Amino acid sequence: MSNLADGRTLRPFATAGLSYYSNSDWRVRSMFIGAPAGSGTFTTTIAEGHTIGRLGAGVQLLGVGNLDFRLQYDGEFFANRASNGGFLTAAWRF
Repeated sequence: MSNLADGRTLRPFATAGLSYYSNSDWRVRSMFIGAPAGSGTFTTTIAEGHTIGRLGAGVQLLGVGNLDFRLQYDGEFFANRASNGGFLTAAWRF
């Protein structure tokens, strides 16, 4: 945490984690609405990795009057794909 000269506080943060899944396949059984009788169902399978890594980092600015601001990045990393996201929030304390 860092106290700024004007009485505001800048708070950097970071997170990291791992998740392990014993079943790495995602399956869904589907059928088409309105398909002829007897068309049956089908299964779609997506193979995922057993381990997912998660990372996050950001900063929070406190004490801007009654406002607080937060900028954050979040990422998830699988064996064969990645997911990235971020957001900026403002909170008004009353």
